[in-house]
This record gives sequence, structure tokens and C-alpha cells, in this order.
Amino acid sequence: MALVIGVGLTALGGYLRSVQEEGWVYDNASEIFYVGVSILLLTNLLLVFIDKQAIETLKSLYEEEEKVRALQVELSELKVDFNVTVAWLTLTKLMTELVDQAIAAEAIDAATSERLYNTVVEFIADYKMRIFGMGDDYLNISIYQFNEKTEELECIACYRSRPSDAKGPHRTWRRGEGHVGKAFELQNELICADARVPDVAAWVAAPPGKYRPKDREQFVSLAAVPIAIDTASPLGVMIMTSSEPFRFVNSDDVESARNEMCDIQRAKLAVAALQDIAAQVAQLMSIVRSKTTNKEAENAT
Repeated sequence: MALVIGVGLTALGGYLRSVQEEGWVYDNASEIFYVGVSILLLTNLLLVFIDKQAIETLKSLYEEEEKVRALQVELSELKVDFNVTVAWLTLTKLMTELVDQAIAAEAIDAATSERLYNTVVEFIADYKMRIFGMGDDYLNISIYQFNEKTEELECIACYRSRPSDAKGPHRTWRRGEGHVGKAFELQNELICADARVPDVAAWVAAPPGKYRPKDREQFVSLAAVPIAIDTASPLGVMIMTSSEPFRFVNSDDVESARNEMCDIQRAKLAVAALQDIAAQVAQLMSIVRSKTTNKEAENAT
């Protein structure tokens, strides 16, 4: 409104000044003109101030919206963390009960050993969604034990999404062969977000004589964790693989995982959970080996 008045007075003052060059009309016309100009200047200054305030308000609202979104993401992650942690603790309890069974047994024969290890992979498979976020993935969970006579890692328990695939025969791995042999040789976990990446594939893929065409589509993301009481002397390797990428991530994969909009937090928790399970499997394997050896010694005498 003030802007309209200012424009009107300026126009009126200018018009009256143009039709008469002297007298009271001319004098009043000048005053009207300058009052109009003054109103325009004040109005423009006021508009600049209001616009600045509006911009600051909008900026503040945007920043608050960003904070709310960040808080929502944080709350969502905390909910996932809580659910995963509860499932992880439950699985840990189940694993502890298996270890207790092995401790309580006077001796462990081959059938009991097989049952214990198969129960381990079945337990993990039961929690594939709650801990690892795996739904319809092609899943592979395997326990490999190092045979000191053959110097090969042999599969002693296996779970596959397709049950017939778990029956074997399974490939054996020497030190440094494939992701299983690499983890054993390095005495450290091997985490891979996407084994199809050329540089990664060349490093973790099976050697030509053991490579299978389906490896590329079935074993995409993987975690291979040494089974060891003493890290310098691993007893074997536990592996978990998925047909989907980014189910497991390490520090080098985080940026790629963000670009793919993956659940980084869950993938990190999945690695930590598998490390914890592998430590419990190491206890179980150590007990089983000890009691199997004792039984064989008694039979020999």
C-alpha cells in the first residue's frame, strides 16, 4: 500500500510541476513529488529489511528441518542397533549352551561332532534376517577346519539357501586359496562388500582349478573370519556369504556403501557379530578336538 501511495504522489507531483512552472500549485507539486520519493525510498528500505528477515527465517526453518531429519535417522539406527543387539545376545546364549554341551560330554565321537557344528550353522541361519538383514539372499554359512595332514581347509558344516547345495562334495582350500584360504593365511578376517569388483575379484576368487561359474552370482558379499583361540595358530575359518552386495562392509567400503544407499550400520554390526560367533566356535572346536583325540587314544589302547 505504501509503495502504491509513493508511486502515486511522485507521479502527481511530477505532473503538476510539468503543467505549471510557478505559483502555489507548483510549490505544492514539488512538496507532493518529494514526499512521494521519500515514501518510495522508505518503502524500499523497509522491503529490503523484511526480505532479509524472511530469508533468515527460511534459512532457520531449513536448518531445523535438517536437524529433525538427522534425528529421525539417528533414532532409526538406534532401533536397528537395539533389535540386532537383542538377537545377537540370544544367539550368543545359544552358542554358549552348545559349548557347555561339549564341555559336559565325556568324549565326542564323529556323529556328535557333526551334530554340534551343523547346529552352529543352523543357529546362525535362524538369525539371518534379525542380525544380518538377509531375506531372500542366496546364503552360505560354512565352517572349515584345517587338516594338518593334508594341509587343507575342509568343510565340516554347511548351510545353504538351497539345501541340496549343502550336501557337497565341498571344495577344500590350501593356504592363500580363495577367500577361505586367504583369511587363514593372513590370520585375519577378510571382509568384502562386492566380490564382483575387478580388483577385488582377482584377489579373492578361487584358483582356476577350483573356480565354479556360479561363484560370481552366489558369493557377492562375504566375511571370512579365522577360528582361533590363539590368533597366531588358527584352527579353521568361518565364512558367511550372500548373493547381495554390501551385506558386510569394512572401512574401505563405507563410501561405496553410502553411494549405494546401503544400511552401513547393520553391515558393520554383521561383521562384529560374526567375529563374536567365530570366537565361540573356536572354543567349541578346541573342546571337540581335544575330546575326540582323547577318545581315539583310549580306543587305541
